[in-house]
Amino acid sequence: MTATAISAVVARRPAMLAGWVTGAVAHVRPWVRLDVAFCDETGSITLRFLGRTQIPGIVKGCRLTVEGTPWMEGDSLVMLNPIPTSCSGGSAGPLGNVAWPPTWGERTTTSLLRPIR
Repeated sequence: MTATAISAVVARRPAMLAGWVTGAVAHVRPWVRLDVAFCDETGSITLRFLGRTQIPGIVKGCRLTVEGTPWMEGDSLVMLNPIPTSCSGGSAGPLGNVAWPPTWGERTTTSLLRPIR
């Protein structure tokens, strides 16, 4: 599957997007979620990860490729629990460049995806 421009995304149709993270906001009420502002040269979309307040390696400025099904929330596109397929770069964060998805061994030893406590 090749990456689709955000401006060409159709709600309720699976898509693969490539772009970069421009910011992230964690919420704990009314439910725990992480909203990641994601854009490419053509537009922007919110990547919403339910049950998470952070995802190591996904930091402002990192290049990211995600797969999922977008939908409309008011006037904005939102992709709920997208699957990140690659992540690199970024100007901050302890992991720097992260190969995504991690292999089974990496998940068990470095815990790239940590559960919320």
